[in-house]
Amino acid sequence: MASFLIFSVQVLLLISVASASHFTAGTVRVVPREKHLDGSIQVDIHFRETYRFCYNYFDWTCWSGNCGNTLETKEVPSNCPRSYHLMTVDPDGDRVICRYGTIINRECASCNQPQGFDLDEINCVLHYRSTSYTGTYGFELVVEDFPRTTISLISTNGTSTQRFPLPAHRYKRGINQHLPITHIFCQIPLQFSVLVDSPAPSCTEGEYLPRFVYPTPSHGDHLNAQVNEEFEIKVKAVADYSIVGDIIFTGPLTTTKHRIAQGEFNIRWTPTLHQLGDQVPICFIAEAAFSYQQYQSEMRCVWVHVEHAKANVICNETSMTVELEKAAFKTLDEDHLRLNDPSNTACRLHSNGTHVIGFIPLNECGTMIKEDDENLVFSNEITTFEDVRDIITRKHLLEVQFSCQYPKRGNVTLGFTVHRDNRTITEKGFGTFTYNFEFYPDNLFGAMVNPSLYPLEYDVGEKIYMQIEATSSVNNTVLFVDSCSASPYDNPNYQPTYPIIENGCTLDSTVVIYPPSHNKQFRFSIDAFKFIGLHDQVYISCSVILCEAGNLNTRCSRGCVPPTYNHRRKRAALIETGAHFISQGPLRLRSTPERESSVTGLNLNVAFIAGCLLAAIAMICGVMIHRFKRAAVRYQPLSTTEQ
Repeated sequence: MASFLIFSVQVLLLISVASASHFTAGTVRVVPREKHLDGSIQVDIHFRETYRFCYNYFDWTCWSGNCGNTLETKEVPSNCPRSYHLMTVDPDGDRVICRYGTIINRECASCNQPQGFDLDEINCVLHYRSTSYTGTYGFELVVEDFPRTTISLISTNGTSTQRFPLPAHRYKRGINQHLPITHIFCQIPLQFSVLVDSPAPSCTEGEYLPRFVYPTPSHGDHLNAQVNEEFEIKVKAVADYSIVGDIIFTGPLTTTKHRIAQGEFNIRWTPTLHQLGDQVPICFIAEAAFSYQQYQSEMRCVWVHVEHAKANVICNETSMTVELEKAAFKTLDEDHLRLNDPSNTACRLHSNGTHVIGFIPLNECGTMIKEDDENLVFSNEITTFEDVRDIITRKHLLEVQFSCQYPKRGNVTLGFTVHRDNRTITEKGFGTFTYNFEFYPDNLFGAMVNPSLYPLEYDVGEKIYMQIEATSSVNNTVLFVDSCSASPYDNPNYQPTYPIIENGCTLDSTVVIYPPSHNKQFRFSIDAFKFIGLHDQVYISCSVILCEAGNLNTRCSRGCVPPTYNHRRKRAALIETGAHFISQGPLRLRSTPERESSVTGLNLNVAFIAGCLLAAIAMICGVMIHRFKRAAVRYQPLSTTEQ
């Protein structure tokens, strides 16, 4: 038991917040694994260091009772107070305290306490206040854990010792000196340095210093990951005057980061069976640049608890199949489970004797889609609910997230090359009705384009004619199109999209609305456009509503409602339906022959001059391109006259 308790404290040495030019950091974590018959305990020691330069170096020696020395650097502008939370935790619930080292050549070399810094020993927080000069300040701390009640330790030879709780008066005042061994379970030296750099123009987070925003987790959050399932932390930072170009993180060996857009990153890690039951720390900071100066955000750390996989996910080109084992959830009520989109009756879960099973198309059931430079990630989740009408809850409910990741060069788009079928919906007061979304060859809206011809091809700038029609057994109804948008993927949750109609108002200047033949029909056209970037296809998705005709209290009767119009209302039962998403596509966009010929017919001298100019710009911008990769793809219409 004594051996286990000695290694029970898990200490994370903070990630450095120094800039890339002088970055040094390290982490150490000791995890007990197995107790052998001879009384010895097998432990895993996770150790990581980062150095200024790229070379292999490892030199770490463990002496009895003194394991875990490392050196690291943190950076702070000299005029900006900042607090560093030393992430410490004890799985047994013991009290963990940090103090300055006091025993020379054992706990510290110089045993100095730098001026301008205060150490909150009880909460293990180092506060920087101010200093008289810039430079590097070294810290030699000791992390100790104390029992909360008196505990007897029995060794393998039969002898026993006791460990006593920390005296209350010492706990309130702090430690600040060595305590008798009768109080301490474990001691781990914690050594690092803080670089006090030149002043920042402002200490307000979000101006020059990056500021974390949603969906970045809070410092100290406890998150759950499943064995053999990819775990993801979403990190987003903003700054008004500097450019957020990177994050620096520390985590398990196989942890990776992926840039989603400027200031947005995903940290991903897949736990193995060997890590089952671990509490794994992952820390990160955001780094921004202004002129030649680097600025760092606060440091945030989270604890990731590794659990058994809750769901088995099978990915194919058009769908995800998820299997949730009932035995993993003792209080599971399979009748109260749903996916992201509970309104779609085609997305219901079913069960057999052992599992709850869901078949989820990649473009339905509320599946979310995100992308980075290399991959598309489709995600959804199974949640529990008490009442199907609930929007919020204040109870801890089951949430099982699952996803499928596809390389952009793979075959994921093969599932989206067919014509989308009509959508049939049943709602109280409106019975069963069907939405039909089709493309037409001209503004006469005669025969629709044959579904066998999909994907449809259009030249940039060519008119695209569309018609949305509702078929309902209730005659006294009217169709209203609240919004329409274009996306590279057949998914209304994909962001960003290009808005065409929003709040009933046309946003694209090329939109033309044509008279319908009856109240449950909407006809319009738009000039064909391409997405700027690698996307070669477009889907049109619309949000539509059926309302009682002639009723002035419905959404349909108000028509275009600008965003500044703040009227909030609750949907009245029986006079209008909920909003339903329908989509059609894909459309393939191509450049016109005139456009291609004009490009190839450029004067060679002009082309040569342009090539030289681009080469010069590339040389000038090379460093920035190396440090900050391209931003997210932008979307806008292209006219046929653009060159």
